[in-house]
Amino acid sequence: MLGSFRARLLAGFGIVIVLTLFLSASAFVLLLRQQQAEAAQQRIGILVDPITTNAQQMQLLGWSRPQISAALSDYAIYYDIRILMLDPSDRVVIDTEPRHEAIGLTLDIPESAPAEVGLAPFQSVRMPILDDDLYLFTSATSLADAPWPGVQEDVSKLVLAVPAGDVNSAWAALLPRLSIAGAGAGVVAVLFAFLFAARITTPVREMTRASQAMARGDLDQRIGGEGDDEIG
Repeated sequence: MLGSFRARLLAGFGIVIVLTLFLSASAFVLLLRQQQAEAAQQRIGILVDPITTNAQQMQLLGWSRPQISAALSDYAIYYDIRILMLDPSDRVVIDTEPRHEAIGLTLDIPESAPAEVGLAPFQSVRMPILDDDLYLFTSATSLADAPWPGVQEDVSKLVLAVPAGDVNSAWAALLPRLSIAGAGAGVVAVLFAFLFAARITTPVREMTRASQAMARGDLDQRIGGEGDDEIG
């Protein structure tokens, strides 16, 4: 009976521990999910202005389109992003993604409220390109503000793109750390549960032993009474 009582007590503690850890982790993920998605967008958005500026400089210095494409491909590989260059009519003329090239496609990218990271404002919008669901990032700086007067109409626009899943599932990167923290908390909680269960079941064990001895006719039994609770 005692073993059964201790087992039920530990099982109850275990259920409470698992439920508490699960609810805490779920609340943590829900609270940080949006924040992690915004942080993922900012990590890409901060690249828009410098890459756009470099691409425009290449174009104004007379680089050929294959040269610009090769340079943008290096950026795309290094930062693990997709880069599209649009001509003044918003037609894709360079696409660093060889598997789903959108060259020749006209992109009607809707305006969005600019986000700002330091001094580098950018715009981001989610829209499909062919069969790909993407977040598109463009500079919020107007070409009219570019430091090359008289040539703005010839300067192409750059678009940085990442799969929407990469942004929306950015919170998944927290799972390994959450698992480690949860495992550590679970071990500590189980240890305390064993200690607390032993504190409860030890006097019950003494009473069980004494009652069994008295049932056998040994009435010379004494149990030290400690505490002022029900068991004491």
